[in-house]
Amino acid sequence: GPTVESYIGFIESYRDPAGLRGEWEGFVACVNKEVSMKFQTLVDKAPDFLELMPWSAEFEKATFQRPDFTSLEVLAFGSSGVPAGINIPNY
Repeated sequence: GPTVESYIGFIESYRDPAGLRGEWEGFVACVNKEVSMKFQTLVDKAPDFLELMPWSAEFEKATFQRPDFTSLEVLAFGSSGVPAGINIPNY
């Protein structure tokens, strides 16, 4: 993937009581490859961890869907609010 990621546009409608209007935000970030590799190790071992969970397999999906974890170091961020974190699937 890219070393630098950016986004600019409308996102998240949490602050709108009707849940319709998204807030504008933009960011520029660089990938933290060291932390991303650690997340990848966790993803690689996830099927083994799932077998250790205290609930039965009926509560799991039939096929494990591997998430794509990338750790970003945000260099610049602009918005009308300050998020506690950025949930990339929204981008």
